[in-house]
Amino acid sequence: MAKKSTSVASKKKNCQKSRGSVKKGAPTVEPVVEETSSDDFCQDARSTEEKKSELLAALTDALGIALFACKRADVRYEEYLAWRRDDSEFARQVDLIEERAIDFVEGKAFEEIKKGNARLIQFFLQTKGRARGYARESANEKTSKTSSPLEFLTADELEY
Repeated sequence: MAKKSTSVASKKKNCQKSRGSVKKGAPTVEPVVEETSSDDFCQDARSTEEKKSELLAALTDALGIALFACKRADVRYEEYLAWRRDDSEFARQVDLIEERAIDFVEGKAFEEIKKGNARLIQFFLQTKGRARGYARESANEKTSKTSSPLEFLTADELEY
């Protein structure tokens, strides 16, 4: 009895269609493999390195927001956390993506500051201009400078 054969590329294409992420222009190699169920193939279609690579690309597009990137790359969030914990190179690349995302958002904030956005100007001065006196004191900072917890106790309570 002959086994039914299907190409890896056509199975991967079917799997990706079901996930909604077919890549255009990718070279197709058509080796013959034994028949497997489409569910088994979808789970095993990509190597860990391919999944990590796709996730890093999705993280870049999602400005480092892992939950969105995992969904887009079809990677379980728990798997992402394990890679980040166990693979120092992967973790380093994720950290770089997060730093680039902060740089991108800071750039957008500066564009708005240049346009005269008063709220962003105030925010910038309160965060980056703290050393020059632009910081606003929080309620905790005010009470810690002006009063001690002992000031609220009566003389009888202080005797204990």
